[in-house]
This record gives sequence, structure tokens and C-alpha cells, in this order.
Amino acid sequence: MRHGELLDLLSDLKHDLGKYIRLPFTMLPPCADWDEVRTALHHALLQTRSGPDGFVPARDVWKRFLDEAGGCFESYAAWKAVVAAVDAALAWEKALQDDAPIEREAVERDLAAVTVALQRLSMEVAADE
Repeated sequence: MRHGELLDLLSDLKHDLGKYIRLPFTMLPPCADWDEVRTALHHALLQTRSGPDGFVPARDVWKRFLDEAGGCFESYAAWKAVVAAVDAALAWEKALQDDAPIEREAVERDLAAVTVALQRLSMEVAADE
């Protein structure tokens, strides 16, 4: 895959996952109650993007990216951090399934880590030109 195509794939992922996985929490008031935090997490992970066929979950956005990338990012040092950050964010799906308590700060930290990791990978790939 050409360098420009790698950057385009990353740009799309930063937008579709890095931005939209955090968006529901940016709109929550500081004093949001348990139900509001739970709803924000549901939107962040299970209704991450909307499209012509309805909502696309974060897991599907990530899987589509992995399919398109085909392992092209594995040689970059920042790649492992991206995978770890996405795995940690997606692990919050279990809290939704189990009706478990959700610690807002921990969720926000994990979701923000996706954005940070993607930005670092993007800078590394851009510098590799």
C-alpha cells in the first residue's frame, strides 16, 4: 500500500473512531448521573457512526480498518499502543452487557487513549515519507 493510502486510512480511522468514540462523553454535563453515563457509553461503543444502513459500532469500524489495512501498520512503533488502546476501549462493552457500574473517569481515559494513540501513529507514519 502506498504511503498516501496509509495516511488516508489513518485519517479515516481518526475521524470515524478516534473522534466519534469520545463524542458522547464530551456532551455530558460534569454532574451526569449513572443512566446518562451508561447511555453515553452505549452511543460511544455501539452507535459510534451512523450511515445509510443505520448505526455502526466501534468494533465494526475497527474491524473494517484492520481488513483494509491488511497489517500495513505493524512495522510502526506506535501500532502496538493503538491496538492496546482500542482493545481497552472495546472492553467497556462488557460493562454494558453486565449492567455493571461504569466509572466515568476510567471510561473517558480509555476512550481518549484511542485518539492519542492514533495521533501518535499518524505522526510516525507521516514522518516516514
